Amino acid sequence: SPLRANAWAMAIGRPMRFGPSRRYVGAWLYLTIAGSVIAFTAYLTRVGRMGADLAAYCTVLFPIVALNVSAAVEGYRWPRRRCSVSCWWRQAAW
Repeated sequence: SPLRANAWAMAIGRPMRFGPSRRYVGAWLYLTIAGSVIAFTAYLTRVGRMGADLAAYCTVLFPIVALNVSAAVEGYRWPRRRCSVSCWWRQAAW
């Protein structure tokens, strides 16, 4: 798990490495700008317009929608034994 890997890296004292490749820098910039700055600004705008209680529903729905869009685009089939709430929601919606 990422949490365990991060804890292990901190415990043994190894610093995170920055890869100077175009792909690494491009992904880092995308996540920094689009994933953080723009998304957080959009969320704060939504909170200002709708109120915190209604905007909280959006944060609950974002992962469900993202998983289902990803599954639809990639053609992923959710396994029955590990089916999450989003899986059941997707099957009911289609």
